[in-house]
Amino acid sequence: MNLNQEELMAALGDEAAIFAFKCVSSTQDIARQYCQDHDLVQPVIFAADEQSHGYGKQGRKFYSPAATGIYLTLILPKNYLANQDLLTIKAAVACRKAIVEHFPNLPVGYKWVNDLYLHNKKVGGILCEQLDKAILIGIGLNISTQLFPSDIQKKAGALTGNTINNNQLLISLINKLLTICKCNSNSEVIADYRKYSILLAKVVTFDLNHGRVSGIVRDINADGSLMLETEQGKICKLYSGEVIKVFW
Repeated sequence: MNLNQEELMAALGDEAAIFAFKCVSSTQDIARQYCQDHDLVQPVIFAADEQSHGYGKQGRKFYSPAATGIYLTLILPKNYLANQDLLTIKAAVACRKAIVEHFPNLPVGYKWVNDLYLHNKKVGGILCEQLDKAILIGIGLNISTQLFPSDIQKKAGALTGNTINNNQLLISLINKLLTICKCNSNSEVIADYRKYSILLAKVVTFDLNHGRVSGIVRDINADGSLMLETEQGKICKLYSGEVIKVFW
């Protein structure tokens, strides 16, 4: 179902401004331009039914076909945030909570640090960017997408095969994002992220700046870092890097 700006505005009230489009190049790009051209007095959301050049971490293309997903960027003035810690993790937790509110039986989980997975397939991604006066939180969710390009069809999935009211899911997601970003305590966020992590106790391979390392994921710390026990028995605390293989 296509986005309806009037419905979205009525639901959000004075909490945030929202602009909904049929198709944009990328909600992240137009949000960045908005920040350059405007003074920010409240959160602003750009959402689209389709992105022609959607992207995620490291500029990788995020497939964003029309009407089967949710694609948005939330602009948060820095003075809106209780603290700027764990924003990617907070966004992931907000996404999962909104999803299970609409799909209670879906075992959606977190793949550290910015992906959402269902049945071992990626169904969502998050991209946070720091600007001088704001933070951008970009989110892409595959709601009912069934046909994916050949290069990602084995690793990409969707939440459902049915059409749903994307407006209602988007409203729920935005409200949970705004609430979680105003919260000063991170303990409940980390507890949720740890509980629904798909990597804990799994053997994984990480791609780091200085090479690759494999081992067993032992924990996710209060600061969002990941504890990895390497094949040599060494415990590594990882703040960055990318999981390139999970041995399910």
